[in-house]
Amino acid sequence: MRKIEKQMCSAVNECRTWAMDNTSVKPTANNCMGVYLWGNHVADVTASGKVLVNFDTYSKWPTRTTKSRINALTTYFKTCQ
Repeated sequence: MRKIEKQMCSAVNECRTWAMDNTSVKPTANNCMGVYLWGNHVADVTASGKVLVNFDTYSKWPTRTTKSRINALTTYFKTCQ
């Protein structure tokens, strides 16, 4: 996992707003933490640690970076449950 992805996962886990380079984390209206790549909503993480992938974004931008961010989230929160 890349350094930026570790920081992203940590911010989501701590429920704090965070941004670095092209990736950001902020709370969403539905009591989740949203993860954004270049301002595009990639995924939400619920309070219980469930990762909800935004497949609309992934289908529009199926890049290695998008996939890497999603994999980092699912790996991190799978091990935390």
